[in-house]
Amino acid sequence: MVGSVSVDRYERIVARLSDAVEKLSKSQFIIGDRALEVCPMQDHGGRSAGDDLFGVSAWLHRLSEDIDVPYNTLKSYRWVASRWPEQHRCPEVAFSTPQTLAAISDDEERWEAIKNPPVGERTGRRRWTPETSWRRVGYHGSGPETAQEKVEAVHDLVADEQVAAQVATDLLRRPSVAFKAMTDDYPDYGPQEAEPALARAV
Repeated sequence: MVGSVSVDRYERIVARLSDAVEKLSKSQFIIGDRALEVCPMQDHGGRSAGDDLFGVSAWLHRLSEDIDVPYNTLKSYRWVASRWPEQHRCPEVAFSTPQTLAAISDDEERWEAIKNPPVGERTGRRRWTPETSWRRVGYHGSGPETAQEKVEAVHDLVADEQVAAQVATDLLRRPSVAFKAMTDDYPDYGPQEAEPALARAV
């Protein structure tokens, strides 16, 4: 069972929703493309003929009202569309992925990145998820995911020596951790030096 449905039913749901997500992503790009047509992106400090009277913001607000799409959503779709020319889009990838990867500044790097999704830890298949696309652009979301990210997060939290000493003492009370610390080959911290420290800690 998966939730309240059988595995077979769940797989059919996933297939149907995947198709729906693909169609939704296509629609989001269509909206972005048409917004981009109405208001092309400008170089920094540049202006277009359409900006002369009212400015881009006013035209996008009008388009937003006319198609009943929130202004900020329309503005985001327009920007994403500008970052992904049609030949570099992946129809099978949810819009949220190119939306996140759009933050990669270099065009070639960005277009190459989307074609090389990471291997999923659960499925073993190469595919993008919101979490992996966030990590690709350097944003770690609500918390560290990989073992290395967790180690780095711990190091950041124990930068203070007193905090580090207290955490180390607490961790060494765990038999498996203490054993690992005793057997690791540290160049300046051999077992002979570790034993008194471990004895005090436990």
